[in-house]
Amino acid sequence: MSRCIFSPANSWAFIIENKYDSRQHEGQLAKYMAKVQAIYGPRSAGLLMRGVFLTLTDEEPADARYAPIRYSMVCTLLEQISGQERYLLSQEVMTFLAHYREVLEEATGMSKERQDMIRLARSLYRDHRKVLDFVMEHGAGSDFAVAARALFGDEPEQFIPYQIGAAHYVFGSLNNRTLSFLPVRWFETLTNYADAWALTGPWWMARALIVWLEVIDGKDGTKGQVRLQAEVGPIANQDDRRRLIEGIRDVGAAITSKRIGFQKGAAEVGRRYSKFLKSNSVPVDYIQDAEQLANAMIDLLQKFRPEFDAIAAKLPELMVPSGQTLSGQVVDM
Repeated sequence: MSRCIFSPANSWAFIIENKYDSRQHEGQLAKYMAKVQAIYGPRSAGLLMRGVFLTLTDEEPADARYAPIRYSMVCTLLEQISGQERYLLSQEVMTFLAHYREVLEEATGMSKERQDMIRLARSLYRDHRKVLDFVMEHGAGSDFAVAARALFGDEPEQFIPYQIGAAHYVFGSLNNRTLSFLPVRWFETLTNYADAWALTGPWWMARALIVWLEVIDGKDGTKGQVRLQAEVGPIANQDDRRRLIEGIRDVGAAITSKRIGFQKGAAEVGRRYSKFLKSNSVPVDYIQDAEQLANAMIDLLQKFRPEFDAIAAKLPELMVPSGQTLSGQVVDM
């Protein structure tokens, strides 16, 4: 579903393409641009036209004139508006925004209420196992969650390290589509400097970096893929954020890895979320097969072990706040 916002007085037009439960088709975005130009005819001369690609996943727009924005960012913006601009909004608008935010948080896995409900459901299952015995077959309600527990155990605890193969990872969170965690050496370094690296809002494991696995459905609803993501988060100090991004990019160049790379402008002021893994998905023939999903997860973790280890070795240097050295001495910048 697309919408066009046209302002003749300002000579600009925005096309908003919403991909909540679908994916883009070949030539679709360019077609929308051409259609708007045809609709406004001579008035489109000199018109600044830009697109917004609003997506529930991390799908990139095929047309460079569209800027990608995830619904997780919309959740963050709604939280800011509800808190900072509430005195400007009517009660009806506030009620609508609260409901809309709940829907998006549920869809993006950011809902605290949902996580509380999952913990409660597990507690009820432990206390009433005979009555709820059928739950054993489905775990948290999805084969992805069953696969994740094959790696981290039946009841993984947040901020606790678990061994997967020859490596250790600190568990973050799990829902039916995403599993968040951090390599243990990343977690230790990020935790040591957590107080100096403030974030602009609640985010995953409350650290400057996050890693997660996710399942992506295919068009036929049977096949799909498991994807490994790593992201620099909403760090308050823009200079530190830029330095961290540049350092990770340098790590990729030093080990000649083509699997580390940021989008153009990732370190620019105002950017909040910047993913940096490439060639980071494994196809799955049947996304309802927990064993296939678990094997795909393990394959991705093994594949990116060199990148994780190289970043871990460089991270203590990168995480030293601006104006300090590894020894804690203050230096002139």
